[in-house]
Amino acid sequence: MTSTPHRSRYDLGPLVLAGTLLVAAGCATPPESRDHPAQDEAVPAVECARLRDEIARTERSRSAAAEQSADAWKAVVPVVVLAQKASGTAAVREADQKLVALKVEARRCEAS
Repeated sequence: MTSTPHRSRYDLGPLVLAGTLLVAAGCATPPESRDHPAQDEAVPAVECARLRDEIARTERSRSAAAEQSADAWKAVVPVVVLAQKASGTAAVREADQKLVALKVEARRCEAS
């Protein structure tokens, strides 16, 4: 009688590590948004108020992402540290790009 070897959960470690790294790499490259109006268009006052709110939300989101990235060392498992660091860094980059675009639109509001 032959028995088949049982796979322990420790055999799945490399697979879980590879999957986590792939997810982290995918999160590190956010897509670019191209929904912004042209530079010379006037922006309505309602849109300007929405932009100010969006800028405030994005700045709060950026701060939270920067804190997450800085606090990554507190995680116990090294894979989690790498994933949190990559995720936080990508979120900071995305928030920076969004802030630049929103502030450009907000400057047009001030010029109107």
